[in-house]
Amino acid sequence: MRKVLFVALALAATPACADESGEDKIGGMRIEVHAGIERPNLSDTQGGTTYVASLGSGFVYGAEVGYDVKVSDTVTVGPYVSFDAGGADKCENYTDPGVNGTVCFKSQSGLSVGVRGAIRAGSKAELYLGLGYDVYDTDFTIVERNSVTNAIVFNYANPGNRKGLGVSFGGNYNLSKHMYIGLGMRVSELGDFEGSGFKLQRFQGHATLGLRF
Repeated sequence: MRKVLFVALALAATPACADESGEDKIGGMRIEVHAGIERPNLSDTQGGTTYVASLGSGFVYGAEVGYDVKVSDTVTVGPYVSFDAGGADKCENYTDPGVNGTVCFKSQSGLSVGVRGAIRAGSKAELYLGLGYDVYDTDFTIVERNSVTNAIVFNYANPGNRKGLGVSFGGNYNLSKHMYIGLGMRVSELGDFEGSGFKLQRFQGHATLGLRF
């Protein structure tokens, strides 16, 4: 019985061992985890001058699932879904006549659905470019208090999804036939922010660990 079990295990393991000794996998399903830094900004261009206000920065982490269709020996194209959590969390205090105020911006999560294309760069690396529809979940609040009584005189809260287009780009390096690491960046243009005329932008840089199947 022990001999039969050993033979069965050896036969089951043979395809995997043979598979690992081949060339690095191109195309197919991939699953990634990533972690990095995000930085949302508000920007406006007036008279040829661009004004930028930072909404803070913070640590983000998440995952991406995609399926790459092999177009040629060096090119793949396919859909992806990416999700991350965490990110910026910034509050600032201000003073107006008779009131003290606090304005806060907080990232909750990000979702991107789109298409990614990649091209091989040598035997172990690839460069990629993606275009997606991004949904950025945020909290934005303004609270003003009477400077004498400290009573709240104005309370504005607008949690919600900011939507727009996102572009991702970066590179991956194969550690084995199925495993790879990488560095990437995503830039999202999310439209007018709270009717202010300023455009909300989100920049994210991250490191990746991925598996191909």
